[in-house]
Amino acid sequence: MAINKNKPGVPGVLEVQTASPMPVPRSVNDIKVGMGDIAVSRAPDILTIIGLGSCVGVAFYYPKERIGGLAHIMLPDSTTSREKFADTGLAILLDRIRKAGAEPMWMTARLIGGASMFKTTSGMPGTPGSAMFNIGENNVHACREFLRKERIKIIGEEVLGSTGRTMRFDLSTGKIYVRYADGTGIEL
Repeated sequence: MAINKNKPGVPGVLEVQTASPMPVPRSVNDIKVGMGDIAVSRAPDILTIIGLGSCVGVAFYYPKERIGGLAHIMLPDSTTSREKFADTGLAILLDRIRKAGAEPMWMTARLIGGASMFKTTSGMPGTPGSAMFNIGENNVHACREFLRKERIKIIGEEVLGSTGRTMRFDLSTGKIYVRYADGTGIEL
């Protein structure tokens, strides 16, 4: 196994150098999960988020029944739409995946995204470089904290850095394929 040294990653990540990291058979539903949306489905479906920047894609998987869920988290805490935020959106995803038949005790999670999309130049409040502008890092922290409290094991991450990503979650295998803005990709 190799780690893409030009991108943030974790041990056990396989680098994939293909034009399309995951072709979709015509008989499979490829469900797009938009900004602030949540989807829960079963194999053989694929859940996809296109263009993750500072947002975080959080994938839950229950291998026994091949049930998966994907939340497209935009911000760390809620003030308006509940699905968009880590503190409420992940609770909604957990509730929906339970209703689909998954047992959280046996689920795993993976996080993708959380890039720093703004050039950091200063630590002054309200400027790039301040905590207010570290949206990606704050999103990742909030997602990790939720998963820790719910005792859902994180088995993989491809987070932070400064590049956008697209993710495809194959519910038949539980694998996630991540493609970077430069066309390279990894399997998680």
